[in-house]
Amino acid sequence: KSIMRAVSSSMTFFENRDDMVVSDQVSGEQQFPEPLQYIYKVVLPYLSLLFYQDRDPPSYLVAVLAQVLKVMPENLTRIEIPQLIQRLSSRLKNDLQSSRVNTREAICAMLDVTGYQYLSYVINSVDSTLLNRGVQGYIKGYSVYFILKNIENKLAHGEIDEHLDALFDIFQVDIFGDVARDRQERKESEKLFSKTFKEGQRCFSLDAFELIVSLMNIEDSLLSMVEFVDSNFNAEKKRVRLTARLFDCMAQGIMSNEHLSQKYLLVFFYGIIEDHNESLASQEKKMESFQKISSISTSKLLEEEEDMQDASDFLLLEVKAGFALTVLWKFIKNGKLNEGMQKEEYMQLLDPWTSLLAPVLKSRKSSLVVLALKCLNRIYTMPLQSNGKHASVISKEVFSILKRSSKLTDGSAQECLKLLTIFLKHYTKYSPTQTQLSFLIKLISPDIEKTENQNGMFAFLKAIISRGLVLPSVYDLMEKVSTVVLSSGSDSTRRTAGQVFLMFLLDYPMNDNRRKHHLEFVIKNCDFKHEAGRLSMLELILSVIRKFPADIIQDLGEMFLFPLVLRVCNEESAKCKAFAGDALETLLSRSREDFKKNAYKLSLGWVQNQRVPMKAAGCQLAFFLNKSGCLSSSQLRNKLLVTLTEELNASLTEANNATTKYLESALTALDALLKHKTKEKDTIGCHVKILDISESLLLVPYAAIKILGAKVLQSVLENASKRMFSELDRFQRLFRVVVDQLQDEITAEFGEQVNSLVAILLREFDVNSIVASEEEGDVGKSTDLPLRQCVSLASGAPLSDYFFALKRITSLAAGNTTHGRPATSVQQRTALLVLSSFVEGLDLERLGAYLVTFMIPIYTINESSKSVDVEIKEVSDGMVEKLDARVGNDAVASTYNKARAFVVRKRKDRKQNKAVLKLVDPEQAAKDKVVRNLKRKVSRKRQKDKGVFKKKRRHNYARE
Repeated sequence: KSIMRAVSSSMTFFENRDDMVVSDQVSGEQQFPEPLQYIYKVVLPYLSLLFYQDRDPPSYLVAVLAQVLKVMPENLTRIEIPQLIQRLSSRLKNDLQSSRVNTREAICAMLDVTGYQYLSYVINSVDSTLLNRGVQGYIKGYSVYFILKNIENKLAHGEIDEHLDALFDIFQVDIFGDVARDRQERKESEKLFSKTFKEGQRCFSLDAFELIVSLMNIEDSLLSMVEFVDSNFNAEKKRVRLTARLFDCMAQGIMSNEHLSQKYLLVFFYGIIEDHNESLASQEKKMESFQKISSISTSKLLEEEEDMQDASDFLLLEVKAGFALTVLWKFIKNGKLNEGMQKEEYMQLLDPWTSLLAPVLKSRKSSLVVLALKCLNRIYTMPLQSNGKHASVISKEVFSILKRSSKLTDGSAQECLKLLTIFLKHYTKYSPTQTQLSFLIKLISPDIEKTENQNGMFAFLKAIISRGLVLPSVYDLMEKVSTVVLSSGSDSTRRTAGQVFLMFLLDYPMNDNRRKHHLEFVIKNCDFKHEAGRLSMLELILSVIRKFPADIIQDLGEMFLFPLVLRVCNEESAKCKAFAGDALETLLSRSREDFKKNAYKLSLGWVQNQRVPMKAAGCQLAFFLNKSGCLSSSQLRNKLLVTLTEELNASLTEANNATTKYLESALTALDALLKHKTKEKDTIGCHVKILDISESLLLVPYAAIKILGAKVLQSVLENASKRMFSELDRFQRLFRVVVDQLQDEITAEFGEQVNSLVAILLREFDVNSIVASEEEGDVGKSTDLPLRQCVSLASGAPLSDYFFALKRITSLAAGNTTHGRPATSVQQRTALLVLSSFVEGLDLERLGAYLVTFMIPIYTINESSKSVDVEIKEVSDGMVEKLDARVGNDAVASTYNKARAFVVRKRKDRKQNKAVLKLVDPEQAAKDKVVRNLKRKVSRKRQKDKGVFKKKRRHNYARE
């Protein structure tokens, strides 16, 4: 192989050199220079010997041999290369499939070297060498396909056209002749034939036929391809199917051809359809003039023979018309027909097709009618001049097709419905009769609840409604459409049916009672048992409230209000609840002032009701009244705020009088009302109560209640009066309660809420009292130790709760909880964010006393032997950057060293205490060890459940 590669590289030097061959001045014979003489006398015989001795020569050897022959004189090349081709073709008779595969690859490699002017030699050699029957016939067809497939990307456009006649001879035998018959017989008799013999699996000449069409020049050779198919046609069923398949291959090839002449194709297809229409018209005349004759004469027999020939020709024309319409429809659908043409020219070429396709609808071949309807559906969406002229004629044929089909499951009926929909949408002059419309409604009514072709039926109903065509049957049909909106299993079907039903309610003529009847059906099914149905109904209600005129909404407001409030309160699905809330908000925003006042009174009354569900409904209504802008007066907001607070406080003090839903609704409403800043004196006591309520609700073991409680607490701190924030005890208590909630596993949402809450606590409360207490307790005079070593945490000591909470948050930031297990990533990240809030919130003078405390978790994270979560590392680095910006790099580095010394000394003391306890009190030491082992066991089990446990490898020190 290496030698062959070297020879091939050497041959490139001699290619395209005119000075390599000279003529003798005396004899005139060609003479070789010394290099070529050596190649001719030594290299070429050696390569030829290798080729002829090897029964299965590799493709690279054939390629090098062809390359050597190519640099030889022209008279030698013309003799040797055809002989090489003939020799390779004869080896296709080999019984071994691998040998035939190598031979075909060698032929392709040789053509790559010599050029494709020798393709005709290859085709003729393969055709003449292999027999036209049996296994060799299969090998011939497959070999031609294999060669064409391998060189398709290397042939120039139209270069294949000169080889069509030779290829037609091969196709004639492989597709229509003895080879085709023998292939079918073998498939029926030998089950293993198609599995063991690759070349005989199927007729590969059909694929080659498609390949040729994609490579040839359409204008020069398409007619030849069609004539080849025509010449082999007869009226047998198998031959008709085979002809149709050939035309399908031709259509695929045309679609793949990159060099198309759209004008030529339109003219060519126009002629095919015109011939079909003429033949169809003559067939109809013969059918009309046909009369039964009792006696059969000789002239009559001759006429029957002529009729049989005409019938065969008509079958061929139908197949050709199907081919033409298939290509035309695909071209229009894919937009390939207008490539390279201006829009005006494109429209002029398509304009005559409207009148040409109308007679095709009379054909008795259903597939041809469907193709004609598909083309008309595309053409009638274009602004062609002839469309309006022929709309009435085409509609008559369409209705006759629909009457013959009698059901919408047929493809022709579906295309007819699409075409009539286009007529109704785009052509105002087209107006079907009441009888025709009633027939269509009656036709689609049984199938409106089925999933097949629902898009076509809904589009047709939209067209009827938009045109305002009043029919009694439409009102009855809309009852079924509303059922589809509710109970269909497809999301897209429910959505489309909902659009139709909404158009019907908005635009179709009806009285108030009928409209109210339909809306009552929608409202009644807002509590449908399936989520999808409820969602469709709520979407429909939202669209009705948004798009209906304001006067109708005012009249029907109360009918929507109560169901929507109940749905918001009782809905478990988040999507349905969101749509119900949007609908309620839109209803309140579009209503009159008297309706808003009544809704406000209802909200107050419901909140003060003794029943908890009514309280929850009142809270929800209050929330949406505020959200929709109905509470523009601060007096109304304050009254509602005070009422909500008193009722919530009373419910919490009474046993079993506060459900989770009520708490969620009340806290949500309070949070929304507290967003408005107030200066009224009567709300100060209310704010204090809300602080106490929020503080107690943070202890509730429900994540949603905790988050809402934290939000309400944040809203109070942000928007209430500043005079209530001077109490140091309240600050300590709130801070400790917030920090205590981090000891259990928390969600990321609650962690973010806690961080923002701590930042607001530090910002809103009066810090002077904290500073004064720190100075009183001599806090911060020593900066070498953390604060927990410098202050007293006993109850009653100044800032005991504050520093106790700070100790807990620092321990949590280092990765430890008070429950004896490692902190989760969310807990640790939240604790670090809280410490970052301290770094930003504390004055620079007081920050120095906290530096060692803040640096201990940072040191623990940086020096940890375990892998640290990326988000935790980012927050830790961000905290260090904030400290650098505030106190400087030197102070941060010095504090980091102090934190390291403290942690190392603490670990050393802990080890020493364990050792001393083991000596002094071995029994207590053993108990402590058992406790530690139990904790490790629980921790390992928890890690295994989460899938993060990794067993440690025991180190074998004996081997070392």
